[in-house]
Amino acid sequence: MVAEADVDENSPSPALTPEPLSVDAADGLTLANCCLVALFEERRFVAGRPEHPIEYDRHRFLFSTAEAAQKFAADPQQYLPAAMGLDVVAVRRQAAAVNGSLEHATWFRGRLYLFASAGNLTAFQAHPYRYIEYQ
Repeated sequence: MVAEADVDENSPSPALTPEPLSVDAADGLTLANCCLVALFEERRFVAGRPEHPIEYDRHRFLFSTAEAAQKFAADPQQYLPAAMGLDVVAVRRQAAAVNGSLEHATWFRGRLYLFASAGNLTAFQAHPYRYIEYQ
């Protein structure tokens, strides 16, 4: 395993390279109406249903099943995208809170990152460590 301190941001190891999210199946889904549990656990888009809503941090999310809603309620941070869906490239470059979308998204280190544009997604994929912070 590569320690964070050992990673050179200019030449990430293949295991730590962002993995594109295939948006072909998204078909108009957003964070609000896509089942986040299915997205994170199965890496597939499943429409949330209005009978399975959860309110979290002033946001309303829909889930495909009652079980998925319960999983989210038990540990929302496990299923939420990084930075609550903000475009981390826009935040870093412009100090602006810009929402990302599933149309421009990638997986990195087990987290889903969303971007407002293809250009910001490309910038992140080239050098992800420039745009993320470690606790």
